[in-house]
Amino acid sequence: MAEAGGEEFAIEDLSNSQRRALEAGRVPPSMETDGEPNAAAKFWLKKYGCKR
Repeated sequence: MAEAGGEEFAIEDLSNSQRRALEAGRVPPSMETDGEPNAAAKFWLKKYGCKR
């Protein structure tokens, strides 16, 4: 489990489609709030080396 800003994120919590999208540098709609990446999406995009 990884931690960022006091929040913990586990790769196991991502669905296959979420993981594929994040690995490709995209934010899945299920991980957006008001059109912006949520904290988990930001964490995984940073981890995979992608920025939005």
